[in-house]
Amino acid sequence: EYITISQASREVGRSTRTLKRWKAAGKVDAPSHFVDLGEHKVNLYSASDLDELRAYADVVRPGRPRSAPCGD
Repeated sequence: EYITISQASREVGRSTRTLKRWKAAGKVDAPSHFVDLGEHKVNLYSASDLDELRAYADVVRPGRPRSAPCGD
């Protein structure tokens, strides 16, 4: 069974933009499956892809990184 990026983002608790950013930065692997729909390619996430996303989400704090610690 495969799920879309929007379904994966709900499962992981992060936005679709975040998941795309992680993939583009090489933080997580690209989804293992895709479907060609004319000019568009739809990425589909497997259970193991979802496990990888969850594992990375657990070690990365949500929100924007700070350039300096608070109070400095």
